[in-house]
Amino acid sequence: MIASNTDRHKFIGGSESKYVDMNYETMTFRKWWRNKLLARTPKGFSTYATELGNLLEHEISRAAKMHSLDAVDHKEGTIARVNLDGLKGDHAIGEIKTAKVTIVHKWLKTKKRDTDTAYRKQARHAMYVTGRKHAEIAVLPLTEFDYANPMKIIINPLKLVWFNYKWEDFDMEEYDQRIKYLTHCYKNYLIPQNEGWREIF
Repeated sequence: MIASNTDRHKFIGGSESKYVDMNYETMTFRKWWRNKLLARTPKGFSTYATELGNLLEHEISRAAKMHSLDAVDHKEGTIARVNLDGLKGDHAIGEIKTAKVTIVHKWLKTKKRDTDTAYRKQARHAMYVTGRKHAEIAVLPLTEFDYANPMKIIINPLKLVWFNYKWEDFDMEEYDQRIKYLTHCYKNYLIPQNEGWREIF
């Protein structure tokens, strides 16, 4: 859960991890990076779906038998940080998500039984920042009725759908280089270039 939106421009959080390996010369990236450098807080960041997810988070965490944290961790020497939902067992990052039931069904039908790219990259980011080697995402599928009647949502452990990721699922060496490069650019007020991350930092 995102605890505060006031200092987001100072860091790269989990929900922004999709930008780390994006084409740095696109308008989408440049607009996002410009907001970082100009210390602009994004407007309209929250949606009804995210607010509902935040509202249900602790109850889902209990159903998932997850040790709730609601904490912020920061990768030393970089601008990467993560808002931690909790821990699953002794070694895994625990993430709590909600999604439309139709979308979850699509994820389950993929060859690798994978979530969408954004959730996958958030898992990578959380492992990178914390150094933990596993991430487990508990997703509560929601129907249109659930979204329209949030007070009637029943949270049952059997309704949760789990997606698991490991450190070796990702090229963490490249991700580390990219984060360090973006940190260098941020601290020196520079515009990142596509191949700049290949330099040694």
